[in-house]
Parts: sequence; C-alpha cells; structure tokens
Amino acid sequence: MLNSLGIRSVQEIKEKIILPHPKESVAIALGREKIAAICYDRVWSPSAQWRSPRQSVPDSIRFYGGTAPELAMLKALHAKEPLIDELELQNKFYLMQRNLVEIEFFRLLIECCAELREKALPEPSFDELKEIILDKFDDVERSSISSDFMDFIGSIAPICIHASIRQPDGDLINNLINKNNFDEVLKHSCGESYVQREITRSVIKAYGINTVNIYGSENTRMKEFTEGDRRVVVASLEGIGIIDETTLTWEQILDFRKDTNARHKYIRFLHWLDKDMIGRSPAYIEDEISLRLQDYERSLKNHGIKTVIGTVSEVLDGKYIIGSSSIVAGLSLSGHPVLGFLVGAGLLIGKVVIKISETALSFDDNELGINSEVSWVYEVKELSKRQ
Repeated sequence: MLNSLGIRSVQEIKEKIILPHPKESVAIALGREKIAAICYDRVWSPSAQWRSPRQSVPDSIRFYGGTAPELAMLKALHAKEPLIDELELQNKFYLMQRNLVEIEFFRLLIECCAELREKALPEPSFDELKEIILDKFDDVERSSISSDFMDFIGSIAPICIHASIRQPDGDLINNLINKNNFDEVLKHSCGESYVQREITRSVIKAYGINTVNIYGSENTRMKEFTEGDRRVVVASLEGIGIIDETTLTWEQILDFRKDTNARHKYIRFLHWLDKDMIGRSPAYIEDEISLRLQDYERSLKNHGIKTVIGTVSEVLDGKYIIGSSSIVAGLSLSGHPVLGFLVGAGLLIGKVVIKISETALSFDDNELGINSEVSWVYEVKELSKRQ
C-alpha cells in the first residue's frame, strides 16, 4: 500500500496527536463533522493537510489519536481516492437544488447498482449506468428531464459504478478488520463507516476516551451495529428541521458554540429522552418536549442556521434509561407504562413525530465506555428548507 502511494515510510503519513481534555465530549462523525461540532466538544478529524481547507475541522475542535485505523484513513486521504458514502451523493444532489425526496432517489441508485452487479460486467461504462437510471422513468418523465439533471447523472456515474463493483460481504470485511487490514477495508465502498467504528474502539482502548459514533443514515449505522444481544432504546425525532450542512460554515459553528444558552437548548431537545422524562405523565412529557422544540428552533434561527427536513435518532443503552429488566419485558408493558405511549405511532408535536422503540444490537462495554449513548443518526429526508 505504501509503495503504491509513493510514500517512503509510515512516518511521513503520521501527524501530530491532539487529544481532548478528560471532561470534553467526543464524537466520531466522518462526513458529519459540522453537525457533531454543534453538540460535541471534540470531533475526530485529520488536519487540513489531508483535507481541503473548506472541509477542514478547526484545531480547537478536532482530535486525532494516531491509532492504526486512523493512520489507514490518512493513507486513503493521501491517495486522494474518493471514500464513497451516501453523504457524498447527498452533497452532490444538494448542488442541483432539486425538489425531490432524497431517500427515493437513493433507492433508485441502489436498484441500478444492483442491476449492474447482476449483469456481472467487469468494467461497466458510464453510459450503461445512465441508461439503467433513465429506464426507471416513464416517457413523460424522460421528456422533462433537464440537461442539468443529465449532467448530474453523469457526475455520479463513477461513484455508483465504484460502489457496485466493490460491494463486499460482511464476512470479508470482518475478516479484514480482525487482521487490522484497514487499508484494504477502505478500498470498499462501505469501508469508511466500518473504519469509523474501529477508530472509536481504538481510541477507547489506547486512551480511555469515550466516544459516540454519528452517521448520515440508518442504513450506514446498521452496517456496523448489527443485530445482537444488547438491548437498546432508540429515541427518534421524525420530520424535524436538522442543520443543513451544505450551507453551514465553521464561523457559524464557532459562534454557536460560544453561545452556551443556545447550545444547551439545542442539545436538550435532541437528548429528549433523559432522566426528567422517566416516571412523568404523558401530559408532562408532551408539554416539556413542546417547549424544548421551541427553544431548539429559536436557537438555530437566532444564529441564522438553516435547516432541512430530516430524522434524528439516538440509540441509548437500555439499562441506563429504564433498567435491564423492564427493557427485556418491553417498553409498552409493565415497568414503564408511561413511556409505552411513545412506542409505535409516537407523539405528534407540530410537524415533528417523537417516539421510542427497542431493539437488540451488537456492542460491548469496552466499546461503549461509560456512555449511555451508543450512536446517533442525522438523516436528511427532504431538501425542503424548514427555515
């Protein structure tokens, strides 16, 4: 790998280690650094020498531990090979300013990539992928497709083809990770998110730093946190205005972080399932969340931060929230019947749906540290602006 990059030694790839202070909150959020920096004191990121200045996280916010998976990520960035994920497609799509629901478009891309894999084409052309995409539209829709949209299809064709060719199975990825072969993992389309979780594990092991993973979609999170035996609670906010990272600047982030009151209100709403909600009546919960939502929206508006419609979900270790015995029994059953009314359809406040669910995922205490948070997802659903 080093020779293929034209690098004489591993030392040339390394950079200065910057660690957070013991009381600072820390997140690993590849591709979601700006959103993470609003909530968390420190965010994992390589320095500006590995990323463009526009994408670079300020030194006052970023941290870097120099562990093996972090080093592999630097090598990938040095090679300037695109790390393919859904966020890159989202950012390209934002530039088109199209009034479409993103998730539907990504489903279309997934279908097209699946067709390419079924054909087993060794080196499919861009035109072949574009034709597969266009076949999904009827005659009326095709006649209304603009030249800009055609150019957009052409711009993402290399990404889709790369993704379709390099889709590994889970066993292969896990085998590479067990061998600490992170360089090879990063050659795959889904590799970045797998290495993200390995960075989390490595910094906990090396430095005792408790971190939280943040993802851009539920699908990405579920690749890493598969079904297991650890019960968790998923606290969701659907139809909420989440920060539009395509318009957010680091200057706005630094300004927002200085406003401790606004930041507290922002975080307090997103962390809505907290100790204040346990044992409360449905009426109290509804009133409290409504007030927190108003404060959340006002804090962003006062700082000129634009939002788009999306979903935010927090995965919490069940034993920290409602106790291991009751989570096994089920949220809507005896033990915590008050929280049960948020299961299923949930609670509608304005245009936001608040609800909880339970599932079982694979992780351990060494990976989680002392946090109750397992992970976050900030997923854009529509390009429509909320404010």
